[in-house]
Amino acid sequence: MKEKTIETSTVNIIGLIIAPIVLLITLAPYLFMYKEGMEELNFLWIFAALLIAIAVHELIHGFFFSLYAKEGWKSVRFGIIWKALTPYCNCKETITARQYRIALLMPTILLGVLPVLLGYLIPNFNWVFFGCFMIAAGAGDLIIFYLIRDLKKTAQVLDHPEKVGCLYHEPEENN
Repeated sequence: MKEKTIETSTVNIIGLIIAPIVLLITLAPYLFMYKEGMEELNFLWIFAALLIAIAVHELIHGFFFSLYAKEGWKSVRFGIIWKALTPYCNCKETITARQYRIALLMPTILLGVLPVLLGYLIPNFNWVFFGCFMIAAGAGDLIIFYLIRDLKKTAQVLDHPEKVGCLYHEPEENN
């Protein structure tokens, strides 16, 4: 199997670069449209929600990994890379690249994109702010998604057991 990985420290640096961009893209239009925001921000609600959402983010990865893995939840493990203070969810079984991409993106979509959209619709700055941070928290997943962008959807992917990224095997082309 071949490897597509990135250093945890590099992911954290890219995440720090992505975060202000996400803030600008999600928060600036809201503040322009509604001319309000910071005064309605409930920091206690946001802090509590973000702490819970970090765990839920990993559970969402686990849920989708369990859907695709033959052994279900038996193939899913959770942990924390303490030196980087990074929680993770790992699938110990191969799944297709298509399935892996879905498992990578779902936490960012469900906890990031949807709350931002909800915040714009109702309008509520707390939801936009929360979603914005959850999109930024998904930076590592987005980076891995980018790393595997060229894999065929049928490629077999195994979450790397020790690094950020994966191992993969692409099926041979039939001529």
